[in-house]
Amino acid sequence: MLSARYDSEQEELTAKIKELEKSAIADKEQLSSIEQFAEQISGYAGITELNFKIINQLIEKILVSEPVEIDGQKIQRLTIHYKFIGALETLE
Repeated sequence: MLSARYDSEQEELTAKIKELEKSAIADKEQLSSIEQFAEQISGYAGITELNFKIINQLIEKILVSEPVEIDGQKIQRLTIHYKFIGALETLE
């Protein structure tokens, strides 16, 4: 009986260790990505205008949805997928 409990507990702990290791790897990857972004963006602190070079370095893609009419106003969804940090969605 004690052996069965011990085996069960050991399996649970092994699964938890694997889960924590996966989480640690994901955290390291995210930190690396953030550091890369911070390094790259630091050169653009004082920009006043976007150009193709800046856009190509910072933005992966921009998605614009079809306009939808809501309360008499046309609204479009704009999603900007930044490199290193993911998507930012806005309504226009």
